[in-house]
Amino acid sequence: MFFLAILRSMGIDVKAVSVISSGNNLFFSILLYSIFTIMLLCGLYINKWSFKGYRELLEQTGKGGPDFTELSGLGLTIINMALLGFLATSYVLVIGGELNGPTIGGILTVVGFGATGKHLRNVIPIIIGVFIAKLLNIYEHNSTAAIIVALFGTTLAPVSGYYGVIPGIIAGILHMALTMNIGILHGGMNLYNNGFSGGFIAAVMIPVLNSIMTKKQPSVQITATSDMLKKTIGENQQSYFGADKRT
Repeated sequence: MFFLAILRSMGIDVKAVSVISSGNNLFFSILLYSIFTIMLLCGLYINKWSFKGYRELLEQTGKGGPDFTELSGLGLTIINMALLGFLATSYVLVIGGELNGPTIGGILTVVGFGATGKHLRNVIPIIIGVFIAKLLNIYEHNSTAAIIVALFGTTLAPVSGYYGVIPGIIAGILHMALTMNIGILHGGMNLYNNGFSGGFIAAVMIPVLNSIMTKKQPSVQITATSDMLKKTIGENQQSYFGADKRT
């Protein structure tokens, strides 16, 4: 970003170049779906042909990048990765996008992080948020740039996993808006564009969400303290009257 600013200050124009393929959806969809089907079957085999324990895996927030192989076992982890692969690939195809280098890279990234924090429950709200943003802005919803925002935008999955579905959707909307504009700053020289944008979104949202949660906690604590006090008084009364009867 600073390097680009120096070049621009010297009157040197740096043009972003986009070279992507198209028209290969049939081949790549067969390839990807085959890979994810094999992964799913392998996961089911290891997990004794069941999804037992997957609900517990979905309860993980994704915060801190938990190791699913350690928490839920290898079988469920591979199952989770396969399901994320089906979801990501289907998303690209359903909205009319192209399976090419960037989008396949995004799909495989989602799949890879299915072993360390991402799952259907915390990924889907982010994708929904990005899709809603596409309907409200000027960008083509099925362009490669917009698709990789949805796929790599799942870097914010812990936001929806920890704070809930609505914050996750909001994070997806904000991520779409920021990512499609932040490239102006670095002129395409930063390949970590979505992660760069995701960092900004997290830096803004998390303090706000934590502040909201902190304000809610005192009332919860007061209620808990009140309930505990009532319980203690009730126990003391019961103990007193019980002792009185014995007397």
